[in-house]
Amino acid sequence: PTPFVVDWAASPSHYTGAGPEVGITFTNRGTVTDSLLLSLTQINLPAGWSATICYGDNCGMESSTPQVPPGGSTTPVVRFTIPVGATGQASVRLQALSVSDPDLILRIPITIQR
Repeated sequence: PTPFVVDWAASPSHYTGAGPEVGITFTNRGTVTDSLLLSLTQINLPAGWSATICYGDNCGMESSTPQVPPGGSTTPVVRFTIPVGATGQASVRLQALSVSDPDLILRIPITIQR
């Protein structure tokens, strides 16, 4: 059998800044078509704030990317809902797990400051 390589890169690999939306581009650097299972972990949100993973208008705490061929990319958005006039800081970690190789996990810390 021909060996295959599963490899993904995330850009940016971490984010700190204004929100309310942060796009993270995942690029398939492997040799096989693959997708990622996405979830939000280590959630630290002030009262009234929320965060979801979105593709267009489809948002939730978990999602999966479409199948991405080698060399291809996909960009989910982490969307924060921030109460009017709110100040402070919120943080989550976007976790991406390869469907083809569950041992490959990317963790992208995201911090929003107001």
